[in-house]
Amino acid sequence: MNDNNHELTKMAYSLMGNALGSSLAKGVLQMYGGRRGGESILLVEIPFPEHFVADAEGLVRFGKFAMAKAKATGDATWYRAKAFVPNLPMLEGSVGVGPDFGIPMDSVRIYAGMELTLDGFEYSLTKGKGVTP
Repeated sequence: MNDNNHELTKMAYSLMGNALGSSLAKGVLQMYGGRRGGESILLVEIPFPEHFVADAEGLVRFGKFAMAKAKATGDATWYRAKAFVPNLPMLEGSVGVGPDFGIPMDSVRIYAGMELTLDGFEYSLTKGKGVTP
């Protein structure tokens, strides 16, 4: 037996998922154009729904988002998920066309005044995608 092997229990994943979901509920998902950590522009800010599901496998799921109007024109390249209170960044990740992105989209082109919504948002604690250091 290796004493240095540590694994989180399903209960721990469930508790962490509920903590993350509760923090993001009624927060905002912001999509940006440009480089993360560099020059970028806020394209759209979509409110998170209040309801979410967090399971024992470390998956946090939000359902359909409300409609929001884009603030600027550009190609979405990354996102930031911010907590409702105290408006802290919780997650960051990529936006792109196809399933390999944190937020997969049919097209990344966003136009000012365009109405956008998301069918849902998932985050896996076990894969750790999008977590800011």
